[in-house]
Amino acid sequence: MITQKTIVPTLLFFTLSPGSYQQAILYLILYRVYAAITGIILTPADIVVTSTLFILINTFGFKDKASNTLLFISVFLSLRKLFPQYY
Repeated sequence: MITQKTIVPTLLFFTLSPGSYQQAILYLILYRVYAAITGIILTPADIVVTSTLFILINTFGFKDKASNTLLFISVFLSLRKLFPQYY
């Protein structure tokens, strides 16, 4: 299911990709600030998984920004569906 918890990290990913480790830190900060402002409660899995995906996909993913974004949202949604207890 696509919710704010999936759309926001995907939009941040698209905006900051291709990213370095500094951009991964910026990604993490922006995600947490947005969540605090809007009242979204982030679990540790939300933070760790999205940050790890950001780094891995930008390091080993496709050269195309759109393809990397689709990979990001696909993996993130799949993990949320497979492990709902952590989200």
